[in-house]
Amino acid sequence: MLSISPIASSAGGAASYYLSEEKNLNLPDVSLEKAADAKEGETNYYLKEQSAEPNTQWFGKLAEQEGMLGKPVEEHQLKEVLAGSLNDQTLKTQNSNARNGFDFTFSAPKSVSLLALVGGDKRLMTAHDDAVKFALSHIEKDAAQARQTNPDTKATSFENTGNLLFAMVRHKTSREEDPQLHTHSLTANMTKDSEGTLRALASSFKQKGGIINGTGERVYNHQKYYTSLYQSALARSVEQAGYQTRSLGNNLFEVEGVPQSLLDTFSTRSQQINEQTQSLGLDSQAARDVAAKDTRKSKAYTSEATLFEQWKNKANNSGFNLTSFVTDSMSRETSLNALALKPAAIDAVSRAIEHASNTQNRFNYAKLVESATLEFTLGQKLDALDIKLALDKHIEDGALIPLDKESATFTSAAHIKAETNLLESIKPKTANMRQVVDTNTLQGKGLNADNQKKVSELFASTKQVNLVNVFGSSEQLATALLNVGEANGKRIHIITPDMKSKLQTSERVQRDSSTIGKWIMNHFKPDHTHTLSSFTKTANNTNRDILVVENANKLGLNDFNALLAQAKAGNSKVILLNHANAKQGMKAGNAIEVLKKGNVNESNWVATKQSNTAMRLHESKDSDRVNLIAKTYAQLPEKQHTQVIAGTHKDVKQLNSAIRAELQNQGDVSRLGLNIPTLNPVFLSAQQREVVGQYTKGMVLTHWQKVGGRNQQQQLTVDSVNRDNNTLTLIDKNGKASEINPSSKAFKAAEYVIAKPDNLHIANGDKLIMATNHQDSGLSKQIYTINALSKEWVTLKDESGKQHSVKASALHHAPLNHGYATTPSNASPNASHHIVNIKAYSASKEWLHDTLTQGIKHIDIFTDKAQQFDDRLEKSEVKPSSISRIMQAADMPEKFVNSQTTALLTQDVTAALNAIGAQHQDKGLIHNAVDFAIQHISEKEAGYSQKELIVNAIKYAFEEKGTSITQHEIINTLQHMATNSTDKGAPSLLSAEYHDGTRWTTQAAIDTEVRILDRLQAGKDQLAPLTSVEHAAQVLSQNQNLTDGQKDSTLLITTTKDRFVAVKGLAGTGKSTMLETGIDLVKQSESILNTQPDKTPTQFIGLAPTHAAVNELKDKNVESQTVQSLLSNFLSQDAKPDQYANTVFLLDESSMTSNAQMDKFTHLIETTGARAVFLGDTKQLTSQEAGKPFELALNKGAINSVTMKDIVRQQNSTLLSAVHNIVDRQGESAIDKIQQQLPFDQYTPPTANDVVTPEKQATANINQSLNIISTLQPLTDNPKKNQQLATEALPATVALEYLARTPKARENTLIIAYTNKERDDITHEIRQGLQQQKSLSAEQFTVPRLRGVHASKAELATMLPYQQGLILTTGKDSYFEIMKVDKLNNMLTLADMKTGEEKHFFPKNHGHKFTNLWAKSEQPLAEGDSIMLRKSDIDREMQGNKTYTVSSIDDKQMQLKSTDNHTLTLSTKELKDAHWDYAYTRTADMAQGATYENVITAIKGQGALTNVRRAYIDITRASKHVKIITDNPQKMMLSWVNNDPNKVSALETRDKYYPEHTPLFNDKPLPQENPKYLDVNGYVDLKRMATELNAKLPAYSESLATQLLGEPNHDKSDKDNLTFGKEGSLTLTTTGQYRGYFKDWKTGDKGTLINLIMVAEKCSYKDALYKADKMMNEPDKYNLVKNPQHDELTHAIPVKQSQLEARAKQYFNEAKPIENSLAQTYLNKQGIDVKQHENLRFHDAVYSSEKRGTFPALIANITNDKDETKAVEITYLDKSSGDIAALKINKRILGSKSGNSTTINKGNNSDYSIVAVGVENALKINADNKNGADVIALNNNNDTKTFNTNELRENVIVVLDTNNSQDTAKLASDLTDKFSKENIHAVIIEPNLIPDGLNKVETTKQLVNEAIYSITTKDNTLSKAIQSLSNDIAGTKNITMKDDSTNVTTNKIKHDEHYQHLAMDSHRSTTKEHSPNIDNPKLDIGEKTM
Repeated sequence: MLSISPIASSAGGAASYYLSEEKNLNLPDVSLEKAADAKEGETNYYLKEQSAEPNTQWFGKLAEQEGMLGKPVEEHQLKEVLAGSLNDQTLKTQNSNARNGFDFTFSAPKSVSLLALVGGDKRLMTAHDDAVKFALSHIEKDAAQARQTNPDTKATSFENTGNLLFAMVRHKTSREEDPQLHTHSLTANMTKDSEGTLRALASSFKQKGGIINGTGERVYNHQKYYTSLYQSALARSVEQAGYQTRSLGNNLFEVEGVPQSLLDTFSTRSQQINEQTQSLGLDSQAARDVAAKDTRKSKAYTSEATLFEQWKNKANNSGFNLTSFVTDSMSRETSLNALALKPAAIDAVSRAIEHASNTQNRFNYAKLVESATLEFTLGQKLDALDIKLALDKHIEDGALIPLDKESATFTSAAHIKAETNLLESIKPKTANMRQVVDTNTLQGKGLNADNQKKVSELFASTKQVNLVNVFGSSEQLATALLNVGEANGKRIHIITPDMKSKLQTSERVQRDSSTIGKWIMNHFKPDHTHTLSSFTKTANNTNRDILVVENANKLGLNDFNALLAQAKAGNSKVILLNHANAKQGMKAGNAIEVLKKGNVNESNWVATKQSNTAMRLHESKDSDRVNLIAKTYAQLPEKQHTQVIAGTHKDVKQLNSAIRAELQNQGDVSRLGLNIPTLNPVFLSAQQREVVGQYTKGMVLTHWQKVGGRNQQQQLTVDSVNRDNNTLTLIDKNGKASEINPSSKAFKAAEYVIAKPDNLHIANGDKLIMATNHQDSGLSKQIYTINALSKEWVTLKDESGKQHSVKASALHHAPLNHGYATTPSNASPNASHHIVNIKAYSASKEWLHDTLTQGIKHIDIFTDKAQQFDDRLEKSEVKPSSISRIMQAADMPEKFVNSQTTALLTQDVTAALNAIGAQHQDKGLIHNAVDFAIQHISEKEAGYSQKELIVNAIKYAFEEKGTSITQHEIINTLQHMATNSTDKGAPSLLSAEYHDGTRWTTQAAIDTEVRILDRLQAGKDQLAPLTSVEHAAQVLSQNQNLTDGQKDSTLLITTTKDRFVAVKGLAGTGKSTMLETGIDLVKQSESILNTQPDKTPTQFIGLAPTHAAVNELKDKNVESQTVQSLLSNFLSQDAKPDQYANTVFLLDESSMTSNAQMDKFTHLIETTGARAVFLGDTKQLTSQEAGKPFELALNKGAINSVTMKDIVRQQNSTLLSAVHNIVDRQGESAIDKIQQQLPFDQYTPPTANDVVTPEKQATANINQSLNIISTLQPLTDNPKKNQQLATEALPATVALEYLARTPKARENTLIIAYTNKERDDITHEIRQGLQQQKSLSAEQFTVPRLRGVHASKAELATMLPYQQGLILTTGKDSYFEIMKVDKLNNMLTLADMKTGEEKHFFPKNHGHKFTNLWAKSEQPLAEGDSIMLRKSDIDREMQGNKTYTVSSIDDKQMQLKSTDNHTLTLSTKELKDAHWDYAYTRTADMAQGATYENVITAIKGQGALTNVRRAYIDITRASKHVKIITDNPQKMMLSWVNNDPNKVSALETRDKYYPEHTPLFNDKPLPQENPKYLDVNGYVDLKRMATELNAKLPAYSESLATQLLGEPNHDKSDKDNLTFGKEGSLTLTTTGQYRGYFKDWKTGDKGTLINLIMVAEKCSYKDALYKADKMMNEPDKYNLVKNPQHDELTHAIPVKQSQLEARAKQYFNEAKPIENSLAQTYLNKQGIDVKQHENLRFHDAVYSSEKRGTFPALIANITNDKDETKAVEITYLDKSSGDIAALKINKRILGSKSGNSTTINKGNNSDYSIVAVGVENALKINADNKNGADVIALNNNNDTKTFNTNELRENVIVVLDTNNSQDTAKLASDLTDKFSKENIHAVIIEPNLIPDGLNKVETTKQLVNEAIYSITTKDNTLSKAIQSLSNDIAGTKNITMKDDSTNVTTNKIKHDEHYQHLAMDSHRSTTKEHSPNIDNPKLDIGEKTM
């Protein structure tokens, strides 16, 4: 297996440790060598010690590139590598805190270690090395990553590099010096990127977009996958070496044959860990890790001789010879010996199939095994395994043909052959069939003209077989055929299926005796009616005979074949009367269906008449129905013509007993009577008759035997049954014994009638039925009533009223039974009233037909479900032929329907059989393993990774088949499946390449999703609205309590024309209230605006995927059921298609609906014409099955929807804000809000009786004051142990919190834990506490509890999930315990939990639609316990997930009571009542949809289920308070961030969709989770943060300054400023654009309000930003008040500013042109020749505060976009020379320059503008402005970020200050971003980068010209290209286009090589945390200087 750990120690320490760990051991290699002196034919081996070979080597692509591959690892080299150096290269990105790398340790199975190290099998050493390399190569391929940063956007990406460097160090011993072969694969923290640069391995704290990034993260995430790769590769090599393997689970193995005792002997370390975990009382993997750490010691180095000898001695002492075992492996056969087939088992299976074939053509695998084992085994004792093997042989030989994928049901080849033979038999044409009848003979028969024609056509038909579909009575037709045929010289034989039918037909269909002559003639004619059996035995028919078959629909295949053979022999015509609406017979298959495909003449005969039968329907439970029928019968005044009917003999017996008891109670039947022995017939098939197991002692066998020439009845009694030799010992009436084998010819020839002895109590008034004619009593087969009874005589009255007096002894051994109730076939023909006991599912059209055609006047029907019974009467029974079945199984049913000829159908049958054979052909282990993996994963996921597939395929091979397959074999098979088409022409699999590996989906999943989306799309605009928009809007406008989301949703639902709509509502947005409103609105509309009085009112039916969600809807008075129950009713046809035509289905929790359910549901809606409203929350949990159709439909726009986001559940703003945060996946912010809640305060104060230590009380007080409780405490020096203790403390902490609350608070508190194990632990603690508090009875009873064992359908079809002791169910109340698991033979031995009876189960050959596995445990229950039901049972009024309190309990039953006073009684013994659980806690899945005031959630930080979706469930359930108790808050947060619970759809997988998350609320999140503050990589960008905060803070300027600085100095404050301090040294501007800026004149501090926070709080810039963020999130907490006049104040012009602007205008207006002035002199000295300029003037006396005097100055006009003077730039000049004046401040701004500029040139060039910093710089550039571009001057570099860009062209060249020596890289980057956002292309020229030695002025000009050239050249090129393309287009369209210039925005233009050379020394870098620019240019108007 693979274990992973970081290399924590220093590089040198790690290198020394790993390489020297076993040096001192000096353990030699051992090999098994063949002895040189071995004799010929002998193979002698011995162990030879050799010098140890090198145990280290370099591996990986990096090793290969560096020439190190395979070379030994030297310590100095390993040290360098781990330190970040590889030969002459070092890591480019080196972090002093970075880890040295990873240790991936691969450990061989213990048996492999023993065989290699002690047994000397060096092949296994090599196999281990190869397996390690194989796994490492895939780690390298999958996980090697380097982090890359885009130099322009600074976005981080992850490059898959595919190369790593591994130092493989193989060790042989464990720390206890046991043999343990393992390899440390030391993975250096380095890889080479695509450019060959050596970089550190990437890591990723936060995963995004469903992709796992980071080397360590990927390996950790797929640890099981890489373990599987190693284990499967090693197992394959082990098997190739001649060994067998056995699975240990989790894709681990050991070598088969190595005793477990030997493995234990050499597993000292495992024993220590087990002992330690037991001492801790724990049993988890985490506990084992802690125990491993606790028991770990340094390796001890024993000398080689001592250690190896110890190993050999241990092995020898165990009694197992390792050497011999290794020797044998070299020639050992790896295949298992197949179990021998037993002929007796073959015969038993054949007999079972033949028996079943009498009545059915569809067989169940398990029932055949059971039947053959128990009923049809002759002699030799056979068990189920023998029978199973024989049955598999029948399947293999083709005797049985699979009808389903699971091979659970079959038809037989014999049936197929019989049906094809039937078709062949009627294929040939037959001569002399035509008979023209005399039309006169048709008269007087009561036939209309149409029916006369039909009768004539039947006689005239040239076909030998003629089929008449009779609708109604056949009496008229049969009578006409009889009399017309005989009148025309034909002999008419009316053939019936049985004697009862013969008698009825003889009475109904008679010869014409209308005259005396005819009557006399008829008297001498032979009987015209026959049973089929008698006719085929005695008939001698010819062409003159016509065979009319009445009730032909009752005949089976063999009957037809026999009949047609008889007809063909005599060349007789056959007319089949098929009662099309009647039930088919009990025979197998559907012969009529087959005949219709053959050479037959088919016609219809309609003779319907109104039935006078009155039917009454009564509904009652199964438990009450028998007694109700008995009472009903007993209360009838006239009973002689009433017959009670039941479908089974068991029901008949129960009814007879109940009725008789009721009659005795009311005195109609005497309680005194006689007990008489009876013999009731036992009907056995021919196959059953052969097996002695069908006979019991006392049975009577009767036959007729000739004695003295006369037939005499002989009776033999079974005395004993000998199963061993299959014989019966029989005794005759003289006591003589004889022995006979019932399978012998003699026994068969005797044709025994078999009867079973019984005793019957008869009394005066009893009704009796004689089953057959009885010779001794002289009574015939009918019903009798006892009129008188004595010991000697019995007087009976028959149905005609005739009295019969017989001796009581004459009734002995009569076939007699009570006759109140009987089966339909034995019903009295004289009865006019039937009372019928029937289950609803048994009803059908055919049942109704047969019932109504009996002429019964009154029928009372008693059933379990009246509505279902009524619905079933409209549905037909379907009894397909075998041919039809195989066509369906081969997915070609249309061929059977469309086949027109026998030949074509025969071809289709052959094709279907071939297709089924191909489907069930064993495709081999690898294909089966891959197919299993696909099917298994596809049940839960629509898209999945290749790694998942490989792990599950390997699991199947290991655990199901006990062998191995390799990753290479699996991938090849996947690729084969993906490239080979299915029958439908598309590949069954599709793959897509993602950044972290290949992902797969199936074509079936894609088809399903497309089908769903198409249905949704097709449903748009298809229906009339439920109400008008106007009416709905009017009603909703009057409801002020609804949110906008509720109103919009109601409006959509009620007024849409779409069949499907969706409401996407967050938790707690009031969806239930919205539904109530919508339903009421529609009802109101239909009652008020009732334009169609006859229209059925709209019904609303709520649906949900879980019982919990259903209960929530029911609480809102919405009729509801689960989605599955609706689909089951619909698909089973229990629901009528038009039943839902005017229905709106409200599918709640739609996000939990799977693809499969949504596919079926949308089909139902489309088929029935209903409507559907999907209500769901995509933030909550998704389906546990594959797909997310609700979310997919929303994302694809396939359905119109409304989003509800106005949450109304949470009752305080803090909790609501936490909900908002968790919706936005801002976990830390949600935690922060939860911490800010007011502490929960509904605690029970401790009483005097409570034993509370001060420590416990202190802890309780702390916990009660906290809203986030961590159980992680530094109790030891071992962090892992502390973590384990924290995890173990979690349940008790949760329980203590719950128990401390008041009883009322507990009722309103929901506890959520993610797993049932966690729930159990918490419940255990809670129950103990409740018992201590006397809230729960101390007297407990142990009660069975069942919990589901989750297994996929694919797993259920294997042996994987089945374990001894689990409970298996396949039906409603059938519970079986698994007693034995036979994996080898795919068989389970089960015990019936009621009867203890043993049966067998075959997972592979079973349809698992109703298969469920349960884990049974015994749990304590006491009076007062709170429990919930986990299963619904409508009949027993049990609702799943409903909570009850145990009101009383004993060792037999318990009484439950719910809050709504519903009571239940459940058994405390029976498993059908074991579907309960404690209700103290819920999982998140169970809690979804629930609302409680308070929530306590227990969260394991590193739990597999800990993720943000479940956190969302946790937090949103509470309306008032949430408390989180966790064992590690930091790990919990990491799990929330990285455990991505997002399902992917098949379409998303195919289309490579990467999920993105956009915050919905962004409600006061912490800075690290606020997207407004984050950079492209998701980290806080302080600059962004400052920008956002600087936009918010000024509104709070006054209150914020007051809170920070105290009350302002009002005396020195004014309209524009607040002044603080006694001296008034700090001023805060409160008006104008600089509102919120401050300056401290005393200290020089100045800046924004963020800078003010820094100064006041004495904190860093970052801390100030975080403080400001808190203030803005909670202004009330910090007493901050937003100034309502903020906007007015911001736009107001401060007095000082207006004064300065006025002075600026005054200076400029006073100034003179520059010509002949000192200003011109100054400019000339700068190399600038300017005489006049509208924005440049000279002033001879400008005041300077520095010298307190005036100076001449150059005045530059600074204007706004309206050309208004807002400021001037003053350049002070020397009065004498014209140079810059000798002042510290030589340039001064007077006025407001922010956003304004000085225009140097207004040009007409539309391509570009030039912005230059410095008037002089701008003038120099303008002097060379050949293209007439705009030239604008700014005062300093920072002004480039604030000036108005509205007038700029689409290209701009920005020239920064030539005199500035500061780094401008950051400014250049910011400007690029600024212009890019404004869609302006900018070239930034940074003169400070020009190297020394170059003329900056000239070089700057050159750079400007190059930039101009680049812009104009590209524009011209693009313009020409566009014009050329335009001309081409115009030419093709024969039109002329004008030459019009086109504006083209280009990307950032790179400088040419010359500029690159000039800037070659530039190195730009950015940091995440920016220092504030306190000297902000915006601050002091008129005071900022250069």
